[in-house]
Amino acid sequence: MGGDFKEVRATGNYVVLEFIKVKKDLFEKKKGSNLLLPTGELAGENSPSATKETYKAVVHDIGPDVENPTYEVGNEVVFNQYDMKQVENDEGRLFGVVQGHSVMAVLE
Repeated sequence: MGGDFKEVRATGNYVVLEFIKVKKDLFEKKKGSNLLLPTGELAGENSPSATKETYKAVVHDIGPDVENPTYEVGNEVVFNQYDMKQVENDEGRLFGVVQGHSVMAVLE
């Protein structure tokens, strides 16, 4: 779902997450050699690429009715993906809207 908007704000007991693209190394270099070993995620897979694009979820905005959140804007979080509505604006920024209780953990 694309949208002609620049900013998104949370209302009620909802939280807006922004998904930020990150590249993840699929191989690690063994110390003292030029040998590349697959990371745990790639072990057993055949992949021509040495990196994989993935996303991290960062709290973008917290609605006014979220009671006692244990996270704050800017925290990287884990959330219940089955409770999410995803939106993307015309600039390519990707957001997810979840209920406040769907944020399950803060990554530090």
